[in-house]
Formats: sequence, C-alpha cells, structure tokens
Amino acid sequence: MEKRIYNLNAGPAVLPEEVLLEAQKELFTLPGVGMSILEISHRSKTFDAILADAKSGIKQLLNVPDNYEILFLQGGASLQFSMVPLNLMPPKIKQIISQQEAGPRRQLKKQSALELLMLPHPLKKVKAIKNILNAYQNKAN
Repeated sequence: MEKRIYNLNAGPAVLPEEVLLEAQKELFTLPGVGMSILEISHRSKTFDAILADAKSGIKQLLNVPDNYEILFLQGGASLQFSMVPLNLMPPKIKQIISQQEAGPRRQLKKQSALELLMLPHPLKKVKAIKNILNAYQNKAN
C-alpha cells in the first residue's frame, strides 16, 4: 500500500482507513442490492434508506433536535455565501419570493427581493422593502 498523505486543509478531512476500505468495498456493490450507490436511482427505496440512516446518524452524533432538518447540499463556499442572505431575509420578502405566481411577474419579484439583499445600509433596505411592498400592493389592487 502506498504511503498515505493526510489532508488537513479545509474541505474533505482525513478519514480512518477502515472507513475508506468499507466505502471502497461497498462502492462497487451495495450489500443486498447488486449495484453501486452510483448506479441506483436517487428515488429508490434503497437510496431513501441510506439517506434516512445518514440523517439519523448525524442527528444523533450532533444531538440535533427534531425541529431541525439535516440538508445534504452540493456546492461549497459559493453556495454558502448565497444561502446566508437568503436565510436572513425578512419574512415579508421571503413571502414575495415564495408566492406561486407564474410568468415574468414572479421573476421580477424574485429579482427585486434579491436586490434588496445587496443594499449596503440597513435603513436603505427598510425604505426599499417598503417601496417594493407598496408597489406590489398597488398592482394587486
């Protein structure tokens, strides 16, 4: 076996050898399935069970309360940078974005709401939010 190098950078961490060997073995064929995790459907009962087991293990390991969800997301820091302002967005703006309207008006609402997040000063944000909400209320009437 080749000498292992330990990656201590941000991102993927060092994994115990036995974990890597088990993953290697089961990568080719999942026990009782006859296919690799890479080959089964993400909509299959097998994948659902794997995902549920992973969520359960994380909740137990980190003592995550039941009123929280575990999300598995692809993407790195860039995704996280865009998620922060969306999660800190005022509830009224979230409501505008999530309304189930179709067509260009929905896209306009989303764009307007997202632009609010880029304003540098909080008072400008409040004024801009009020202006957008008033404009949408006027259009609705």
